[in-house]
Amino acid sequence: MKIYVYLLIVICIACQKPAKHIYITKYNFSYTLIRPNIRTIDSLELQQSGIRIYKPFDINLSDSYFPNSKKYKFAQPLLYLRKNENMNTVVSYFFTEKDSIVRLVEYAWNTMKDGDSISELYKYNEEYFNQYFKNQAKHKSEVHPGWKQKMTTWENDSINIFHFILSHDEPERTRVIIRFK
Repeated sequence: MKIYVYLLIVICIACQKPAKHIYITKYNFSYTLIRPNIRTIDSLELQQSGIRIYKPFDINLSDSYFPNSKKYKFAQPLLYLRKNENMNTVVSYFFTEKDSIVRLVEYAWNTMKDGDSISELYKYNEEYFNQYFKNQAKHKSEVHPGWKQKMTTWENDSINIFHFILSHDEPERTRVIIRFK
């Protein structure tokens, strides 16, 4: 009997699925950590109060955002603006034209509404991703005349997260880029 109970516990632990979202309470915000189906993005964004937006220009991916980006032909991303009391977030869903598979989701912030700095949001993001990935972060910094950038990456079997903050005199923007494998 003890063996059956033990096996049941081990099987239950092994079958647990990773969290689908990370929710940041202070900013009333969540990240999608599983590859969304392109047909469900509208309903996913509706849950987050996302409004579909359109840009009058083409948006392309660089190799720094998506290594080997030239290997795929990407359609124009689906863009959503999430407005809430603390911040505005633009979420971009990049998918391949041929099969409509979402390959990358970008979360972008340029300014904060409530006086919180972009640096504080960057720190909150780091805390939550460190919890999710059990502190498996890799850090890198670049300093150039007139600007600097801090970058952090996390990776597991299904996703790679690239997180950066760009500063000139003050921190100006931060991004979270979730690449699906």
